[in-house]
Amino acid sequence: MEACGDERTQQWLTGMPSPYGLDDAKGFIASRPDAAASGEAVAWAVTDAVTDELLGNVSIFGLNNRIDNSIGEIGYWMHPDARGRKVMSSAVELVIGHAFRPVKDGGLGRRRLVLRCADVNTASAHVAEANGFTQVADERLADPRRDGTYNNLLTYDLLATEHAAS
Repeated sequence: MEACGDERTQQWLTGMPSPYGLDDAKGFIASRPDAAASGEAVAWAVTDAVTDELLGNVSIFGLNNRIDNSIGEIGYWMHPDARGRKVMSSAVELVIGHAFRPVKDGGLGRRRLVLRCADVNTASAHVAEANGFTQVADERLADPRRDGTYNNLLTYDLLATEHAAS
C-alpha cells in the first residue's frame, strides 16, 4: 500500500486507484494467482534478502496474446525506500532469464520481451537499458497522466537471441 500510494508510483502508473488504500493492495495480491492460473501474467514480490521486507513487484503480462503468444511485457514498481539501489535492475535481470528459459526447463519460453515507460521516467528507462533492452519506439503523447496531460511513451524490446548472446 505504501509503495503504490507513493506520489511517484502514482505519477507513472495512472491505471492504479488513487488514493491507493489497503483494500486496493489486498485486491492486487488476491488477483495474482488468478492471473497466473489463466496464463495471462506472472508476478513476483521483490523482497530484501535479509529482512524479507517488500521492496517492489515485477510482472510479466500479456502472455496470452492472441496474435503472438511468444511475447510478454515487463512491468514493475518499487517502494520509495528501495529506489536507487539497483534492486529493480537485478530483479528484472532474473525475470528475463525465466522468461526466455524454455518451457521444458521450467521457464516461459518467450522469444521477445517488451517494456514501456514514459519518456520522462528516467528510472524505468534506466532499468530497461541496464538489462540490454533496445528502444524501438517513441510514441508521441501516448502515456496519459492523472492531470489530463500526456507524455511520450518509450517502447523497449529484448529478443531471446540477444539475451543469449550477452
